[in-house]
Amino acid sequence: YVRVRGIDGQNFNDSFAEGHHSGDFNIVQHGRYYNCGSGWGRGGIRLGGDDFRKLCGGWLIEWNVFMRDLTTRGQEHAVFNFATDNYDHGFTIRHNRVMGNFKDAFSSANKADKTVGRYINTVIHDNYIEALEDDVVEMEGPVLCCAFYNNVINGGDESEGLMVAVIGMSPVDAGPIYVCRNTAF
Repeated sequence: YVRVRGIDGQNFNDSFAEGHHSGDFNIVQHGRYYNCGSGWGRGGIRLGGDDFRKLCGGWLIEWNVFMRDLTTRGQEHAVFNFATDNYDHGFTIRHNRVMGNFKDAFSSANKADKTVGRYINTVIHDNYIEALEDDVVEMEGPVLCCAFYNNVINGGDESEGLMVAVIGMSPVDAGPIYVCRNTAF
């Protein structure tokens, strides 16, 4: 595994950290990612590559700050999971702060491919999320045994973001997804 700690990443054109097929069991802690990403699925941390040959699992993402204050509406995400094929080891995303006009705080891709799970055995908990442009988290498609709990979501005012939904879950093809004890205002 690789442990990345205390990185101050600013104005990257792509994601700061990416995991691929050999990138299992990595830890990303105590980082600050500001205005990173320049397109769909980019932002702070990208789990998996641009196709399903580059899958990963078992990451721990904790105590990071993801900020975006660009005036353009983009498709950047704080943490983006392309997919995982690792049924034993999902992702743990906890104790992070996500602020600004990200598309989603935690998102994933490829709802159409039901042969590969996107979030598998993944827990997202105890995060603070503020003023996004779309969903706080998207757990859609072939997700298996996932949980989203103890998160605080501050929608901000209309000038800060246009949050559409706290949790996007349409459609869920496998499940279950546990959503409990979150606070949204």
